[in-house]
Amino acid sequence: MVEIKKQLVSNSIANRVSYNGKNSRKYITVHQTGNTSRGANAQMHANLQSRGNSRSAGWHWQVDDKIAIQSIPHTKQAWHAGSYKGNIQSIGVEHCVNSDGDYNQTLKNGAELVAHIMKQEGIPLNRVVQHNYWSGKNCPTQLRAGKNGITWAKYKQMVQQAYEGKKTSVTPEKAPSKPNNTPYTGSIVDYLHQQGIKSNMANRKNLAVEYGIVNKESDYTGTASQNTALLNAMMKGKPKQEGTRKEPIGTGYTGSSIVDYLASIKVDNSFNNRKKLAKQYLGINNYSGTAKQNKDLLSAMRGGSKPTPKKIAEDGWFGKGTATLAQQVYGMKVVDGVVSGQPKNASTRNIPAAHFGSSGSNLIREMAKEFGVPAKYRDGKITVPSMLIEAMQKYYGTPVDKKVSGPSMVIKEWQKNLNKGKRK
Repeated sequence: MVEIKKQLVSNSIANRVSYNGKNSRKYITVHQTGNTSRGANAQMHANLQSRGNSRSAGWHWQVDDKIAIQSIPHTKQAWHAGSYKGNIQSIGVEHCVNSDGDYNQTLKNGAELVAHIMKQEGIPLNRVVQHNYWSGKNCPTQLRAGKNGITWAKYKQMVQQAYEGKKTSVTPEKAPSKPNNTPYTGSIVDYLHQQGIKSNMANRKNLAVEYGIVNKESDYTGTASQNTALLNAMMKGKPKQEGTRKEPIGTGYTGSSIVDYLASIKVDNSFNNRKKLAKQYLGINNYSGTAKQNKDLLSAMRGGSKPTPKKIAEDGWFGKGTATLAQQVYGMKVVDGVVSGQPKNASTRNIPAAHFGSSGSNLIREMAKEFGVPAKYRDGKITVPSMLIEAMQKYYGTPVDKKVSGPSMVIKEWQKNLNKGKRK
């Protein structure tokens, strides 16, 4: 078993990189640091967190080829997953990739650490997921690429071995001693399952375009030859950039493919974005890329329909759902559920939708205008004290303290009106 030690950050630092709620600890999220510098080991990353990471991020564990160090208690909703949903219900484990470390041993130690956490928190193996699962980021990068012959499937096998108390083997499967020129004819669906990638028809269509098997998604019908070509292309690991095609689709597209229509109007046509668009325009949460869903979405977008706002919980939390609805009600061009460019302070720490930075948020600027904040103070930032929050509190008749609490009475009142389609 890998050596484990605790080097917990101070409460003030932990609070700067986590939400206020209690982590439900349903998942374990596997990361790789991406830092190949010599000395970028677990101790260095633990020290980085102890000093106060300059990035708006925090993770519970870091592990290298010698030791695993805990920085943040499991109960903290640390900001590591790239999404609110991932942060509030998963434990983040960073695997070091420093060039002076033993990569394979790090993965062995990481698998043993993950198995240890699984037992400690009662988390099943099928809820050990990649960072990519939550945000789409290519992380853990080297694991996803199968560096040293260790794939994601092999890593999870190692976790299972450690969980069962068996000796953890990092030996990758041996390649055949003689070249095998026989085309691989296994199932693309089974391969995708093994790699932890969605295998439904909609995603295979998307992958077929990405890997250059077809020009557009509507050309992929799941024939044996297409599936074999896709399987072989993915096993070679040389995808085209997402959304590229052999022949570009021009403007004025009149066909029946939502994917091609989005390309023609220069909108991200990936599955993840289509899912967001379906939620905005059709009000559905279960988009899976069926023919009917795609047809309805295409019709709605072509017909100039406005996105259908989905009602939100009136719970006093300015989270992604509230930000998304506000962006829709306020007629914002970008609807992403993010309050960008915010300073770190006592108010923004109670705003789950806040992303820290210095640019300010167009949504906050519009809100400031709506609630009568003088133009010269509409910088898009929620400060402490905040003229915007003060104006909202006075408008709704809630106690005036000029800041956002968690949960917040003034946000709750604002949510009620957003659900009615009102700006305030």
